[in-house]
Amino acid sequence: MKKILDDIINIVKSDVEVAKNLDDHNYEELTKKEIVDFFNELYSGISKFIEYYDNNNFESIISSYKQYEGIISELEWCLLDFDDEFKMREISCLYYDFGKKLIEYKKGMI
Repeated sequence: MKKILDDIINIVKSDVEVAKNLDDHNYEELTKKEIVDFFNELYSGISKFIEYYDNNNFESIISSYKQYEGIISELEWCLLDFDDEFKMREISCLYYDFGKKLIEYKKGMI
């Protein structure tokens, strides 16, 4: 699970820098500033997940998982035309895999 979080955080870190270089206009429903803010919030959240993971605090991860799932979905939708610049599909797939691992943990399988 830790490797998945590390992979997500590295991609998000890269995508934050790409977002900062977007033109100043709307991308579907979000402005450039909102996109950058969402990436920063996602980075902060995944960083917290890593901290929680290191402290075996899985319940805190589980309780806020859906919040970041929503952010990922919103970014994915607004950046559909930028698949070459952003790695939203990869982030989404990794986050989904992480969610499956959380379910296994909750069921006592991990």
